[in-house]
Amino acid sequence: ICIGSLLEPFLPAHIPLPPHIHLIPRFPPVPSFRPSGFNLTPNSNSHITMRTTFHLISFLFAIALHTHPSSSLAPSNQTPPHNPSRRSVIKTGSTVTVSTFSSLLLPPQNAVAAPAATLALKSDYALPQIGFGLYKTAKEEVVEAASLALKAGVRYFDTAQSYGTEAELGSALKDMERRKFFVSTKIATQQNGGYVRSALKKSLKNLQMSYVDVAFIHSPIGGFDKRLITFSALRALQEEGFTRSVGVANYGLKHLKEIEKEGLELPDVVALEISPYNQHRDVVDYCNSKNIKVVCESWSKLSGKFNWGSDENFRAINEISTSHSISKAQLLTMWAVQSGFIALPRSGVKSEVERKAIDENFNVPSEKLTDEEMNILNGFERNLPTGALGRTDGWTADDIKGENWDITTVI
Repeated sequence: ICIGSLLEPFLPAHIPLPPHIHLIPRFPPVPSFRPSGFNLTPNSNSHITMRTTFHLISFLFAIALHTHPSSSLAPSNQTPPHNPSRRSVIKTGSTVTVSTFSSLLLPPQNAVAAPAATLALKSDYALPQIGFGLYKTAKEEVVEAASLALKAGVRYFDTAQSYGTEAELGSALKDMERRKFFVSTKIATQQNGGYVRSALKKSLKNLQMSYVDVAFIHSPIGGFDKRLITFSALRALQEEGFTRSVGVANYGLKHLKEIEKEGLELPDVVALEISPYNQHRDVVDYCNSKNIKVVCESWSKLSGKFNWGSDENFRAINEISTSHSISKAQLLTMWAVQSGFIALPRSGVKSEVERKAIDENFNVPSEKLTDEEMNILNGFERNLPTGALGRTDGWTADDIKGENWDITTVI
């Protein structure tokens, strides 16, 4: 329309038009803008006037948008954007097709993998049910790993101050629109609210972001007072917009109940090391009863020191994964998702197998495991303590006091 307005003064006053052509849509009369000295008098017979010529140009320009091959909206059954810019509406028969200038500039909608299923949090937004964890990912691998994860369709990334990878993750995501991905990080317990604020702001600076989606307390280590001080301070920072949700990681039932006993709002998310061998059913049942979502952390150690529990367990896992033509890691991701958890598998990039796993762990089959298969996996429960796996995610090796030591029971 703007182009038609600009060209109107310089077009001939009379352009013949075949009698069977009708201009659609019919716009209301518009004022005529002409430089002084122009004397273009409309003819009253079967020719098009200047105003009609203006309408015709607008119509043809809209047709060009409608038929442009790069436009993802022409014509299709897709719902148009809520706020398309510069809309041209073309009526064809009984249908109305919306074309937008922005559709010519944006990449095709199918250029990025479809988002995973999500779980709604109490804080009124939803997290993708499969993300990408950065525990034990080397700094020099983070950018490439995150890039491969984004290409696979991952939109939720989990890091921590103690991982030392916040800055690298921020670099990998800096050119992406912030609202299109989710990030969680973790901080240690602190002795006062000022230290909590400084810790979270340090993470935000590293990440090059103004907020995170979830700020976790990394572990209950530090004692009762530090746990409650840190949790309360994170809730205050949530009110200020520095985090959308507050979570706790590696908390046992006693740690969650002490928050409830103090009359504080319970966390939105709890992150735990969960696998068929250590299901933390007491914590999971409590969280389900309180509408707290559970994040299932990395299970990579199951294939190491623990060696899948037993030959019988290994054969069962191998049989189920083979029957679905998936890897064992994909099977555990499917188990976690079907159990209602948010899964955070991880992988490095040093080998082709690791690089391939980043895509595989996110793009698991949509088919469900059978009830029998889920029962087999759930039957592996060994109440496996943290010490038996030797992980140090939120604590140090010095904190581990024997194989029966468990982070969820620390004082």
